Amino acid sequence: MKTLKFLNLLLIPLFGMISFAACSSDDDDPEQGSDDPKPEELKLKTFEENVNGVAFTMIAVPGGSFNMGTNEDFKQGSQNNDDEKPAHKVTLDSYYIGETEVTQALWQAVMGSNPSSFKGAQRPVENVTYKQCVQFTEKLSKLTGKAYTLPTEAQWEYAARGGQKSKGYLYSGSNSLRGFWYYDTTKEYDPENPYLTHVGEHQEVKLLWGNELGIHDMSGNVGEWCSDFYAPYTSSPQVNPKGENPYYGNVRVYRGGSFEYDPFHCRITCRFYSNEDWYKENGYPEYSFNNLGLRLALPQNYK
Repeated sequence: MKTLKFLNLLLIPLFGMISFAACSSDDDDPEQGSDDPKPEELKLKTFEENVNGVAFTMIAVPGGSFNMGTNEDFKQGSQNNDDEKPAHKVTLDSYYIGETEVTQALWQAVMGSNPSSFKGAQRPVENVTYKQCVQFTEKLSKLTGKAYTLPTEAQWEYAARGGQKSKGYLYSGSNSLRGFWYYDTTKEYDPENPYLTHVGEHQEVKLLWGNELGIHDMSGNVGEWCSDFYAPYTSSPQVNPKGENPYYGNVRVYRGGSFEYDPFHCRITCRFYSNEDWYKENGYPEYSFNNLGLRLALPQNYK
């Protein structure tokens, strides 16, 4: 017993020296990272909202910097689209983004109608124009007291990449074609096989795994309107870009591909745009399709 007490007395100062050395090492190495969250991240918590009996979740996305777009050729041999280049540094403040695409149930709860072609409460709403989506966010904001919007194109891509947790996937959350709903012209659609991800219509949200942040269906299923006007990329670094200046007239961005797009067009960096003016000039109604919906965004200081 005396021997055991003696050993304890010897070990106590030894452990103290080890602890002190470890602390000193952190102070001496300015490159040493810390796992402690930043003060703004402590306030940023994923939360659930409920509107007229319909619940939805907003995922916290801690801000940071990333290279938006790409300078590389597509890994499977094809060239990337020119408007995905050049890659450029973008820095974003923290924000929230919808865990899923806006469902038909949520749209119905807010707008009192459902314009979708393929009906299903837990399917994404589609066949909605950019203007209708803005009206939806405005009505939702009044109901909740929070400033809901469409995500900017930069917010969309950063979240699709997984934010600070990004693993560099080709698609959102995966390099596998099993990770998202897409269209494959080489295979026949089989509605009896629930494991196919090449499909003939959009599917319920959140059936497949989420990305690094727990966000679902950012590749495939339905495309998602962003708030930006469409414009070419530049190499200049940007902070919280919003794409507020019309470059080609009334042309808006949407992202993510869809169940009607092949895998190449469901990549994280792939961009799409609407041309409302051309659409109307050629006798079409406003720009809306059964493969195009939306996802919500919310600034960090929403109260």
